[in-house]
Amino acid sequence: ELMKRSSHLKKVHEDKLKHLDRIEYIAKWVTLARMEDMRDAGVLGRWVEEGLQVLVDESAVLRLCPGWPEKRVDALREANSHHTLLTSLVRAFTTTAVTIEEEEKGLEASVSAAQSVLQSAEQKLNRLAQTRDKEERRYREVGIPFDWSLISKVKRVAAVLGAVILDQVLSELKKKNLSDPSITSSPSIVSAVEFMFRAYQFAGGFSNDSLKKMSLLQQIISDTRPS
Repeated sequence: ELMKRSSHLKKVHEDKLKHLDRIEYIAKWVTLARMEDMRDAGVLGRWVEEGLQVLVDESAVLRLCPGWPEKRVDALREANSHHTLLTSLVRAFTTTAVTIEEEEKGLEASVSAAQSVLQSAEQKLNRLAQTRDKEERRYREVGIPFDWSLISKVKRVAAVLGAVILDQVLSELKKKNLSDPSITSSPSIVSAVEFMFRAYQFAGGFSNDSLKKMSLLQQIISDTRPS
């Protein structure tokens, strides 16, 4: 075990000597970099990762390099990870909404797909919310222009997906015999309505158009109930 550790430490020191110029060059540009937006942060982050991938043990080697901007590099990595997370959520909501509209899936399948995306987004945004204040200060201190407005964008596209499900519910009901009160209490309709309320709650409220359609849906449900 001692021999293995000694051999590893030797490789780490050799790596430091071999790649010191590279490390100092990266450190210099990371320290000097001025980022206008997260696209700049993404470019810088990818350049840093490409430059460091040659190291046998990155953390061990960099600990031996005085002046390495560890605080900024760590924040840069985390900011890029959060940016990727949020943009992937926007894409997931958008793709799901488009797929439901284009493929004309049955209501049950549509709601299942929509629920999966919403549940994932709820969990991820909840985790991000727990550390947001700390991360905002951290990114600001090291000059990373994180785009927190992406959270609002995630919520907007969640509302769009909610609207797609709402339209599908109304379309399904138009095809049914509404004299049968069991229609509006079918599991697919109930789960769709539950999803819509959850999606709009996540999004922060109903749009005017969605409010009108929800009122229409509530009227249909009311009219089919036995008096």
